[in-house]
Amino acid sequence: MTAQLFVRLLEHISNHTQSSPTNPILLLMDNHETHVSAEAINYSRDHSIVLLSFPPHCTHKMQPLDKAVYGPFKQKCKVSFNDHILNNPGAPITIYDIAKLTSGPYLQSFTPKNITSGFSSTGLWPINRLIFSDSDFFGAYATDRPQPESTGDLTSQPNDHLNQPSTSFNHSINSSNIPSTSSDHPPSASDHLTSLNDVSVHCVTKEVKTTAMIRSIIDEIIDVVTKPPVNIISVHPIVKPSDVKPFPKAPSRKTNRKSRIGKSRIYTSTPEKIRVEELEDIRRQKLDKSETKKKLVIQTSATKLKKKSLKTKPNVQEKQTKKTLRKVTKRANESPTSSDSESEYFKAMKKKNRFLESPSDSDTGMESDCDEFTKLLDDETISCDDFVLVRFPTKKTVVYYVGQVIELAEYGEFVIKYLRHSQNRFHFPFVDDISNVARCDIEAKLPKPTTVAGNARLASFLKFNVNFSSFNLK
Repeated sequence: MTAQLFVRLLEHISNHTQSSPTNPILLLMDNHETHVSAEAINYSRDHSIVLLSFPPHCTHKMQPLDKAVYGPFKQKCKVSFNDHILNNPGAPITIYDIAKLTSGPYLQSFTPKNITSGFSSTGLWPINRLIFSDSDFFGAYATDRPQPESTGDLTSQPNDHLNQPSTSFNHSINSSNIPSTSSDHPPSASDHLTSLNDVSVHCVTKEVKTTAMIRSIIDEIIDVVTKPPVNIISVHPIVKPSDVKPFPKAPSRKTNRKSRIGKSRIYTSTPEKIRVEELEDIRRQKLDKSETKKKLVIQTSATKLKKKSLKTKPNVQEKQTKKTLRKVTKRANESPTSSDSESEYFKAMKKKNRFLESPSDSDTGMESDCDEFTKLLDDETISCDDFVLVRFPTKKTVVYYVGQVIELAEYGEFVIKYLRHSQNRFHFPFVDDISNVARCDIEAKLPKPTTVAGNARLASFLKFNVNFSSFNLK
């Protein structure tokens, strides 16, 4: 979707709904940048269309198409694809099977009933604010931020009396009055009677005390058992798997975004219209600056290429010939021979390096007898076996290639076989480089080339009597 296509969509909606000032319409949409252009807002204001956007990140719940049409369509497509895979084991789903596999789900999903129910299921019409429960507004666990920790201690401390055993039983035993006997005064009959009475009384009191002690112990046990579960958990805490290895949480985002917080907007209102127009002006100014920078970069690169081509470069091949001549003269001085043999040797070396001396002038600049370069005329005909100069524009500069026309294609195009350029000589590569080129991309028609004189390897090189110094030749 583009801003221009969205304006055409608004025209289609206006024609079919007959929107007017007496019959305005409401158009619900998301906050995509193609829907929020000054052209679309102005057209909507002129044709009584109110543009209302959904809140951010709520289209899966509030957009009728996503809720009632696209969702069932995706589910039915999955079923159709699975059935196809089961019926054709080992055969992958290709693009030619998509139309057949999606036709059934499309007819079952894009029905008037589903389309109209999309508005009621999202609570748009009839208006239903209770369509969403509180759980729909909860954040996801992975992206939800932790709550601030509370200072109060919710767990109660364990009671001290549970850890310390009761001493009432020992205290009652120690405090019991047991009759003591001494060896100094032997007991008499009366003493025996009194002692028996005391023992019986002591046993009765001891039984009463033991029953009271047992009752107190039972009361303590009942109190401990009937305590609330918070105290039991605090004494013996339960360890959950999530405590050992908690669920992963997304870290906090560190962004430098300065954009406004998204919300539902009425874009056809005057404040929003002014805001969108200001944003578009800022974008347009940035684009103009970037385009001017690109133009400057292209111009500077072109001027640098021209300067490099005009500068005289030291010929490497000339240096090699001088080195060979020096070696020959050194050998001649070390082993003197007859003048005839020396002259023959120099002639052989000169003949061998003749192809190196020939392009020396072409590296520094073309000679005056080169043909003048003329661009291709509109009425000039191009036939097979003609050599042409083809233009290839790139992002920053323009590249030129020399090629031979091998066939006339349809729609005014030419099938061209390209040559490679090296030291003002051209040759066909080992792997043919062939492509179709339109007539508008042909810069000029070149004259017939000549072969480079020399051995069999040099015979495959071609040379044009044209000055290519002003072109970025490849």
